[in-house]
Amino acid sequence: MKQFNDRIIREGFAEGWFVQDRLDEGTALLIRETPGMWPGSHCVCLRPKATGTDEWLSTARQLASALSSSSTGSEGEREDGGPLTIPYSVHEIAHRLLLAHTGSEGGCPRIDWYKLRSEISDAIAVALDKQRVRDTPPAPAPEANVVGLEGRQGDWMQTVTGRQFWPIDPRPEDVYIEDIAHALSMMCRFGGHCDRFYSVAEHSVLVSENVPPEDALWALLHDASEAYIADIVRPAKRFINGYKDLEGRIMAAVCGAFNLPCIEPPSVKRADNAILADEAAQIMGTNPKDWILPEPPLGVRIIGLPPADAKAAFMNRYRALTAPEGSTGTTHRAAIDAFNAGAKPQSANPRTIRTAFLDQNVELPLRLSETDTGAVLDVHGCDVFTVDVNNERPDEEALAIALFIVECVNAGAGFNTEHADA
Repeated sequence: MKQFNDRIIREGFAEGWFVQDRLDEGTALLIRETPGMWPGSHCVCLRPKATGTDEWLSTARQLASALSSSSTGSEGEREDGGPLTIPYSVHEIAHRLLLAHTGSEGGCPRIDWYKLRSEISDAIAVALDKQRVRDTPPAPAPEANVVGLEGRQGDWMQTVTGRQFWPIDPRPEDVYIEDIAHALSMMCRFGGHCDRFYSVAEHSVLVSENVPPEDALWALLHDASEAYIADIVRPAKRFINGYKDLEGRIMAAVCGAFNLPCIEPPSVKRADNAILADEAAQIMGTNPKDWILPEPPLGVRIIGLPPADAKAAFMNRYRALTAPEGSTGTTHRAAIDAFNAGAKPQSANPRTIRTAFLDQNVELPLRLSETDTGAVLDVHGCDVFTVDVNNERPDEEALAIALFIVECVNAGAGFNTEHADA
């Protein structure tokens, strides 16, 4: 019979809990004692010991404390030294999570300890937030509740398309995809702490491409609220009073505007969590310590698109997802089909060309962007399209293609080169 070189650790654990540290195997068991039973009624296998640190032991103590909470709450200590109350609801959540991972009250299954620790931590944070709200006396009515001249709560902000938007009183009719695409393309993930620019818009496109088709539009817009109230890093969000409520209001307006269900699909949440592993590996610097990630990586390639390209990718993805079934996403399908069939195209005069572009909110002449290679702008400097948005061609090739398209369109619309350059 195999003899284990074990040590039993009780110091710092809630009453009735201990760790059986299997030194030979590099694993450990978190156990709750039960009279007449061995090893106990709860038995969780911990496996982060390969890191060579005792951080897992501190986390094991926290988990034991959460699982042993009574109906009246158990007193612990916060990192800042203040008292920490774990309410009974967290005990129930922790117990349920434990059973979900182990499948039974006993046994010694090998589970994903990192994932369990992350879920327990989130459950405790949520419960403490709810308790904090219950224990906090009502604050005086904020200025945001004052109804303005337009009959809306709070002040309004101006969007990039020149529209008004009330962050405190958002409504579906105020939400425009162009505003969302532009703002998210200008916003860097992780508060800007990446080794190159990586926009929320590019992140949203990648998430959208890695969920079931029926959830893809929700995934593309899952961070749409940040277009109006900015991107706050995850560790800070839960501690900013009122932010989650504000985010929820705006997302409800976004869902109303695009006819989406108000509840985020589970597939979107999973993909949004999974892409963190790809982002950590590809656009972050050297990690000071391992990230605790609940999902394996998606396996996507992060480019780090400049804002104009990220916006174009976002809009292209939106058009592809919202185009009628069997449609190319354009009102000129008949002309395209005729062209592809080799039919003789109808002659078009400059006025017809200009009108066709105006129908798509593009005012000619076109011109090249001075900052983004391959980007084509209209007369007002608004992005129309970008050649080689995935950066698969050399810059010189993309620029030449974009210039050729600009010259052909402008010539057909009756603009000479001098006029277009002006």
